[in-house]
Amino acid sequence: MENINALVPVECCHFNTFIYIGLTSTNASNATILQSVIPIFILILSALWLKERVSAQQWLGVAISLTGVLMLITQGKLDHLLSLVFNIGDIYVLVGVLCWATYSIILRWRPPELDGFTFFGVTVLLGAFILLPFAGVEWYLADDIVWQSKIAYTIVYMAIFPSILAYIFWNKGVADIGAVKTGLFIHFMPLFGVILSSIFLNEPIYQFHIIGIVLILSGVYLVVKAKLA
Repeated sequence: MENINALVPVECCHFNTFIYIGLTSTNASNATILQSVIPIFILILSALWLKERVSAQQWLGVAISLTGVLMLITQGKLDHLLSLVFNIGDIYVLVGVLCWATYSIILRWRPPELDGFTFFGVTVLLGAFILLPFAGVEWYLADDIVWQSKIAYTIVYMAIFPSILAYIFWNKGVADIGAVKTGLFIHFMPLFGVILSSIFLNEPIYQFHIIGIVLILSGVYLVVKAKLA
């Protein structure tokens, strides 16, 4: 168990690192599609590593929800999916996805005596220590940062929402309903993107958006309500 717990900060920090590196050489559509595979990886790891039985309804729910994600990303056009070009950045994103799926699985062995915020704090400290040498090398080799207010705002946002709050809520979700069910909520990311774009950017919602949203919600419902035989 101690060895398993030691992997938590490694998998945690590697996910963000690989995603950010990958996004420097791939596009958001590719990264979103690859991240939508996380629930599938979690199902596979749960079946192979934890020997958990995964019901046919859960597999069906994941497949339906994934179809909804692809519908949103490709605007309902198969040729858009077939025209995607993958590169080295996608490999980084895929490795990050595998790290996140593994992280979600090994949260099962989180020490029960640690509350959520304390566990997250320890994870961040250990993860920062692991990444410190790499950050030092990049700081030395990269161009100087031209500090602007929008850069500072971006860093503050990334620190609070996608980092602190997202990890705390994710860890709580895995603890309450398990990795398999929690993992499928990854598919809500493009769904929320569509809704927020409509609200704040006045972007229109088309028929393929509605179909994609219905498929995602239907798939999530099937997985959450699934009962193992």
